[in-house]
Amino acid sequence: MTDRKRRALVTFGLATAMALPMAPARALSGTGGLDGELDLNLGLGGKFLDITVTLGQRRRLVLRLAQEYLAARDQGWKDPQGPGDGMAAIKKEGAKVATQPEAFAAGPAVFAAEGADALHATEVDTGFVDDATVEFEGNTATVTLTSGTFLSWNDASLGTSSLSDTYVVTLERENRTWTVTKAAYVPTPSTAAPKAAATSTAASETADGVSTMAAHSYDRDAAVAYALRWSEVYKSSRGNHPVSFARNPEYEDLGTANCANFVSQSLLAGGWTRRYGVDRDDPDNWDDNLNGPYTFSKTWTRANWLFDLTVKYRGWERNFWPPADPTTGPGDPDFAIWELEPGDLIFTDWDTEVPDGVQDHVMIVTGTYTNPSDEFTEPTYSQNSPNRHNLPLSVGMKMAYYRRGGNEGDPNHNENQPIFVPVRLKDSFDE
Repeated sequence: MTDRKRRALVTFGLATAMALPMAPARALSGTGGLDGELDLNLGLGGKFLDITVTLGQRRRLVLRLAQEYLAARDQGWKDPQGPGDGMAAIKKEGAKVATQPEAFAAGPAVFAAEGADALHATEVDTGFVDDATVEFEGNTATVTLTSGTFLSWNDASLGTSSLSDTYVVTLERENRTWTVTKAAYVPTPSTAAPKAAATSTAASETADGVSTMAAHSYDRDAAVAYALRWSEVYKSSRGNHPVSFARNPEYEDLGTANCANFVSQSLLAGGWTRRYGVDRDDPDNWDDNLNGPYTFSKTWTRANWLFDLTVKYRGWERNFWPPADPTTGPGDPDFAIWELEPGDLIFTDWDTEVPDGVQDHVMIVTGTYTNPSDEFTEPTYSQNSPNRHNLPLSVGMKMAYYRRGGNEGDPNHNENQPIFVPVRLKDSFDE
């Protein structure tokens, strides 16, 4: 990789974009939307001009406008110039889009690769979870909704990617015209938790007396297969329930705080052994069944607790990204994150002002991809809360930076760069 390409990588906080293995056919079938198909093709002139009679009709109108705004935004995955046609279509139908949401809509164009030779989406499909809320206060409407996005890439060998995000869209009504005045991601909650004094220690033997000190192996393929299965976003063709998320029913779904729970499940599937005990605050326990079903140790469900246990017993922390030296290259300790293997972990540290050294989130590496345009190889990853199904790490870094206010179009713009902490896992461990 040339110095020029490395500098470009660091400047954007990423490498060239890539994608993932083919998602199930059912993930792309059907259409979303309040009344059936959500379609940016026009022909129903003035459908966003407000001539509603009832509150229910107004709610449906506002929700449809927010959905079409986000669907238009997703079209930017295909075009680095952004979703101009989609925004124009909304305006033609009688609505307006203000400056901030116009800039926010450029996000996917930022996430996608630039240039004709780089990886970019060729097809984009958008659906919505059927749990949106619409709140009115005078002539202001606030819509909170979750979308699922399905991407096909120009490299056919990569198949499709899926991801989800939750947004708040604010709209203002003047006479018969609604204006989208603001759009933002709903903040992803941290799964970090303060450390507490332990009242017990992990047991050294299992119930049958077999020592947990015997050597164990980590099956990376099994961990990756589990993570890929339970990180997908599905889109249904049935009625008003277009988008759902893969969750293993054998485990409790922790909703917007499911990242460490999901990764722990993947590690268990890969051969990690539980570290038994009864105290959820014991940093040496790692168990989802301390005192009965769904009683988790904090090391199972909290990113910073899982990080400490992993580094102590089953892996090595590597130099974080972005590094102090922006010219780092292959083989350099600062380049470690780009050399992770499937089954390894990546933790992230973010805060409102400056990252504080406490891990807020965790994801698992589920593949690698070499872009033929520059022969750069990077990890792909999967996660829960929100779902990411085998996205390229470079794209994930862009999205994380953008979510934290790293884009000029965001009114909360700042220069805060989330810290990514790679952890290389041992292929065998003693306990």
